[in-house]
Amino acid sequence: MYIYEMHTHNCIASRCGRFTPEEIVKTYHEQGFDGICVTDHFFNGNCAIDRNLPWKERVEQFCLGYEKIKEEGDKVGLNIFFGFEYSVKGQPKDSMGGTDFLIYGLDKNWLLSKDESILDMSVNNFMKMVREEGGFVVQAHPFRLELSYMDHISLFPNFTDGVEVLNASPNTMGRANKLAKKYAKEYNFYRIAGSDAHQNADREYFAVLKTVNKAETIEQLISEIKDRTTKVAFKKNKFYKKR
Repeated sequence: MYIYEMHTHNCIASRCGRFTPEEIVKTYHEQGFDGICVTDHFFNGNCAIDRNLPWKERVEQFCLGYEKIKEEGDKVGLNIFFGFEYSVKGQPKDSMGGTDFLIYGLDKNWLLSKDESILDMSVNNFMKMVREEGGFVVQAHPFRLELSYMDHISLFPNFTDGVEVLNASPNTMGRANKLAKKYAKEYNFYRIAGSDAHQNADREYFAVLKTVNKAETIEQLISEIKDRTTKVAFKKNKFYKKR
């Protein structure tokens, strides 16, 4: 089967990211991945882009991380897909969110066609719009509750397509992933896995999505997920360094 990373952050667009474009491609290409999704924190999350910039400029800078990673990926034949991580319950003090969603199937042109008013939409209305306009919505690590900015669990079963049932973050491994699997099964959601990686050495294991067919586009990858032929699994990270 082919293997894909669905959840990563880099140093250009995510404030918490440490991956440079060269590092992220090297990390995944050398370990046999067929593609990765770049899912940086959006403007209502832990985003590195100045919120005072005009909307178009903000979008251009936000997408720069993906574009540079794609340039590097093209050099070695690693497919790079665009996505973003949308946060709910943003806190102005630290710009972090409490509930997160991975959005796939949209692109920079879609973001440029909007304006900053989308940040004021309710999560339900935003997700409804995203899905109506071709986006695929996955709730990320829905049962993570070990971080200071997450003070409660919120679920949105009527406004999501899938659930991240495997997340490789140390604070999600174990009970949180088990509950995510049960939640996905109860609602018959599509299931994905994501490492939530921020640098090459911060995850002992990758959480990978395995597909039967090779996906050259994000639309093909979403189609594989919707066919329910994919599998989720952990994969050892050879770059991992125990702290």
